[in-house]
Amino acid sequence: MQKIVQLSPTLLETSGLAEIDGQLFTINDSGDTSRVYKFNTNGELLDSYVLSGAINRDWEALCSNNDTLFIGDIGNNFKWKDTLVIYMSKNQNLIGEIRFSYPDGKRYDCESMIFYHDTLILFTKNRKDGKSYLYGIPAQSGFHTATLLDSINYIGKITGADFNESSGTLLLVGYRNFHPFIMVYDLCNPIKISHFDYRKRAFPFRPARQTEAILIKENGKACITSEKFWFRKGYLFEVRY
Repeated sequence: MQKIVQLSPTLLETSGLAEIDGQLFTINDSGDTSRVYKFNTNGELLDSYVLSGAINRDWEALCSNNDTLFIGDIGNNFKWKDTLVIYMSKNQNLIGEIRFSYPDGKRYDCESMIFYHDTLILFTKNRKDGKSYLYGIPAQSGFHTATLLDSINYIGKITGADFNESSGTLLLVGYRNFHPFIMVYDLCNPIKISHFDYRKRAFPFRPARQTEAILIKENGKACITSEKFWFRKGYLFEVRY
């Protein structure tokens, strides 16, 4: 993993990455307002906008489909939220809200989301049983009950995801004891992810870092962001997988 550039001090807790027309988009989590940021691969902050009508309770995930951003207010650290929301943004406007709950009254903390075949797939954050559960939600406005799709056995906190449909590559990023890792699935179907093997890469940084977002770039390369935390600065990294 190679440092590219230090992020703008405005991006204190970057928790998602997406790309539209070659521009990178990110969000801060619950410490910020409902603001979306645009920056380039040099780390330069190009623009930002407040998504009017949206509330940032715990924004933790970001993905895109062509010209639409999906902003996941899906963090649930204390498991007190029954209903969560994913905002849809196009041309800096709020164009829809996807509200959902998990089946059987379950509550999960979640920080990872991808778009796949008109479905948003969420990867829950493992905290107890060594598993991340995959849930599917229709990528359309309204209220939905999430559908359990599959699960991953891994001891570590998965905090970001990206999927390239043309190559069938799924990347998951996270950390264990605040040391980053990525999980690489080649030629996979994310709905049946347990049927596929993955390659793992771990990065024993000193000081440790909290990595929460990943974006597939050209073949074999991805961008990762890390949060600013105490004396640790926020950075944009490039990783080869």
